[in-house]
Amino acid sequence: AMPVSQIVIRPMRDEDVPVVHAIHERAVSMTCAPLLPEAVVAAWLRDRTPEGYLRARDERGERFWIAEHRGLRAGFASWRGEWLMALFVDPDHQGNGIGRLLLDACDRDAADGGGKIARLDSTLNARDFYERLGFRVTGEGYEEKFGERVPHLEMLRL
Repeated sequence: AMPVSQIVIRPMRDEDVPVVHAIHERAVSMTCAPLLPEAVVAAWLRDRTPEGYLRARDERGERFWIAEHRGLRAGFASWRGEWLMALFVDPDHQGNGIGRLLLDACDRDAADGGGKIARLDSTLNARDFYERLGFRVTGEGYEEKFGERVPHLEMLRL
């Protein structure tokens, strides 16, 4: 296991956004893709822009956290209300406990405001990760993108 001192979790800054976008695309295309048809992965990634993260933050109140691993931006997570909206770790940095630390940061952030994160839509590959952290599958769903269905697992943590 990696010493936690080499992992720093901090709020996202504007200059992080292009890297957040790249981490998201790398994680989807390398970590999520093996469980999905190519057409679904292509639709998932189509028309995504770095600006989308700024809109989510500035217009919809989504709160973003960044993980730095040995000085490199390695992952991000975001939350809004009782929902974990996103959590992605760059494939090169997976398995170092970064995902758990990102979720911890979101949980603390929510708790500071008197709330709690109880729900998420998990990618198929991340089910075990979230189950280890106390979430349970309550259903299956999908997001429609460009005529393709991107599947997810609805998860709840009591």
